[in-house]
Amino acid sequence: MEPLTPERRRQLTYEALVSAAEEVFARQGFEGASLEEIAATAGFSRGAIYSNFGGKEQLFLAVIQRFNEQSLAQFRDIVETSPDEGTPDLVAIAERWHAVKHRDAQQLALSLEFTLHLLRNPAARDTIAEQRQQIVEMVAGYIERGAASLGTTPRIPAATLARIVLATTDGLELAGYFEPDKDDLYKPFLELFLSAFTPPENE
Repeated sequence: MEPLTPERRRQLTYEALVSAAEEVFARQGFEGASLEEIAATAGFSRGAIYSNFGGKEQLFLAVIQRFNEQSLAQFRDIVETSPDEGTPDLVAIAERWHAVKHRDAQQLALSLEFTLHLLRNPAARDTIAEQRQQIVEMVAGYIERGAASLGTTPRIPAATLARIVLATTDGLELAGYFEPDKDDLYKPFLELFLSAFTPPENE
C-alpha cells in the first residue's frame, strides 16, 4: 500500500470528523453535542476539529452539506431508474422514492435538527441557500423533461412544483415514521402531483 499523502490524510480526517459529527448530532442534538465527544468518536483530538472546521457550527454546516449532497444523489438515482418516455410507473417510482427516503429515527432526528438550527440561525440558512437552489433546479429540470416527453405542460412553474416536492418529501417521511401502519402516501402524492399537468396532447 502506498503511503498516504498529506492531502489524502487531511481528506480522511475531514470525512471521519463529519461522520462522527453526524452520529453525535443525531443522538444529542446541536446544543447537546460536544466537540470532545465528536472528536473522541472520530478518534481524534478536539484540535483536529478546529484545524479542519474552525468550530462547532462550521462542522454542523459540513454535515448539512453532505446530507444535501446525499439527497441530490438519491434523487438522481430515482430519476435514472425511471423511463424517459411513456406513462410513468407511479408504483415503481413511489416504492423507489420511499426506499431512499426511509430513514431510522436517529437519521430523521438529524434532519429535524438541521431544520431547527437553520430556523434559529439565518446566517447559516444563507450559507446553504445555494445548495438548496441546486436541488430545486435539478428537480425542476426533471419535471420539465418529463412533461415534454409525455406531451404535457405544468399548470404552475416547474421550479414551484420542485419546491413543493421537496417540502412534501419531509412531511411524507415524518408521516411514515409516526404512522407506520397506515397506507403509504408516496403514490397518492404522485397522483396528486400529476394533476398539476395538462392532459397529454394525444388525449
